Amino acid sequence: MRIGMFTAMQWTPEENPAEVLVALREQVRAARESGFSSLIIGQHLLIGPMGMFQTNPLLGHLVNEAKGMQIGPGVLLLSMMNPVLAAEEAAKQAAAELEAQREAEFEAELQAEIDAEKKDAN
Repeated sequence: MRIGMFTAMQWTPEENPAEVLVALREQVRAARESGFSSLIIGQHLLIGPMGMFQTNPLLGHLVNEAKGMQIGPGVLLLSMMNPVLAAEEAAKQAAAELEAQREAEFEAELQAEIDAEKKDAN
């Protein structure tokens, strides 16, 4: 069974968005290290007085923390978006996710080789 994380990304007027972003990165890192397979975030518009990060830029910001996880929007209000920009952002997100996945696989292979060399040396 695979379990994913659907996270909130808003803050109250009293909170510092930079601190909320740091905490969100820590949540994603903890989820990845705990074996979660995906990171999903939603999209909300006109949510005042709360603040909320934009969906695609946030996913781009979190892609390194989510190495090896499937990431994407769980809710995307496409009817309110320019279709060309939505397609371009989706393609960029997919490319960034693929790059992060390849990097994670490379790191795992490298670690396996290092472990094998250590075992052979002993």
